[in-house]
Amino acid sequence: MEKKTVVAEDDRDPYGHPRVPYRGHYDRRRCDLRRGWVERFASCSLEHVGGWWDGEGEDDSRSCFGLKGNIENPIGLAKIPLAAAGPLLVRGRNVNGYVLVPCATTEGALVASITRGAAALTRAGGVFTLPSEKYMNRAPCFVCRNAAESEQVWQWLVKHKENLQEQVRQYSQHTVLESLMPFRQGRTLVVRFNFTTGDASGQNMVTTATWHVCKWALEQIKKDLPDVCVTDFIVESSASGDKQSAASMLVLPRGVHVQAEAWIPESVLQSTLKVDLQAFLATYNRMQEGQVQLGALGSTINVGNLLAAVFIATGQDPASITECAHGLLIVRPATKQEIETQGMTRGDPRVGVGEGVTYSGVYASLILPGLVIGTVGGGTQLATQKECLSMMGCYGKDGVFRLAEIIAGFALGLDLSLISAIASGQFATAHEKLGRNRPTSGLREEHLVPQLFQDIVGERGTVENWTSFGVNTGNSILSELTKRELSKKVGHFGFKVTYRTRDASPDRLQWS
Repeated sequence: MEKKTVVAEDDRDPYGHPRVPYRGHYDRRRCDLRRGWVERFASCSLEHVGGWWDGEGEDDSRSCFGLKGNIENPIGLAKIPLAAAGPLLVRGRNVNGYVLVPCATTEGALVASITRGAAALTRAGGVFTLPSEKYMNRAPCFVCRNAAESEQVWQWLVKHKENLQEQVRQYSQHTVLESLMPFRQGRTLVVRFNFTTGDASGQNMVTTATWHVCKWALEQIKKDLPDVCVTDFIVESSASGDKQSAASMLVLPRGVHVQAEAWIPESVLQSTLKVDLQAFLATYNRMQEGQVQLGALGSTINVGNLLAAVFIATGQDPASITECAHGLLIVRPATKQEIETQGMTRGDPRVGVGEGVTYSGVYASLILPGLVIGTVGGGTQLATQKECLSMMGCYGKDGVFRLAEIIAGFALGLDLSLISAIASGQFATAHEKLGRNRPTSGLREEHLVPQLFQDIVGERGTVENWTSFGVNTGNSILSELTKRELSKKVGHFGFKVTYRTRDASPDRLQWS
């Protein structure tokens, strides 16, 4: 139920410092009052932030009440442009057909590149996707008096794994304890609890389960191992990798493990990605060398960009991108026979490279070992996020592996598009054309409309017509130097405007 207590708008903490008012309240009126307080506090206008969902109701996901559990102290909505990228032909275990992907982003050229990569994969016969597992983890820490005692605790946990699962079941029917993994650190024992969590991403589920299970285990250890003393315990030691950037993400199970692969004829490289085979392979190799020198974790090119756009659109936790973006992109030349075996030959592949071997395209594979995603719970239940998941056929039960396959397929396409853009010199020009918000100020031909001259005349009367006349700018260095380079009008321009005054007597105004 909504709290009855209402705090004053000049609410202060026990130390006398100001704090955001109406804490814990989610009704529309108090959310708006809270935003008004922020506007006064920060001396700014939040008019657009205050535009809530259209047709908002108190009993659906468009209500401010629906934000409870997702955010505290709401003041409005941050509206991010949303685009549809694709379509992409996906041939996977849970997807077999054309799909779109929603992208929430403010980065120009990103959606165009995603769409181009998707087109290349589609014209090559589609992308093949395969998810294999989904886990979520917590890594509690047990501190004992010495290493021998910490080993006894580990052996006890292994022996009582089934009992631990019985405790998990009391708190969640969708959470299953699959395995335990020890990290021995002297007298400290870190145990990685690996769970399955159904279609939920599961971070909160496994936190609750691990906390209660370990509290029960500590009580039992006191009884069963009276000579062992656990001097300290914390529920998360950061060894789970939650929102961390670590090499372990490539090998230890966490999130959805999914891979995507495709065989792309050179004809598609040339016609869609605008690059030839040799340049594409050479650029891929150079970029891999650069990542090795950098010490990068994994070998993906631009996966983080795709993940950010899709995560925000579909209600995933954007902070998890830190761990999810690690993956392996593999590109190698493919023979004509390989491509034909896959039944995807398009056009007339004809480029030969290598010694005695004729290559007709490339084989590309992307492995994402840890996508922390969900299709139920969390932010997925909010109005626009739910719609975006539904757009892919992923919302709700049994949708998480389908979502993983779609993400992997589009991510592979984006990486291939970026490599091609760099190889062919399109990278800078594409961002120059699509990714810059140039100012639109300056006088242009399309600005010469009746309203422009009416605004100039103002209340003097009504404009009837106007004509231009030449103005000598020969002495203007600025005009002479810039008019050859710019499409905008630069300098002085004369216009003779005829308007009728209020008393209907004609008058003339010359303006330059």
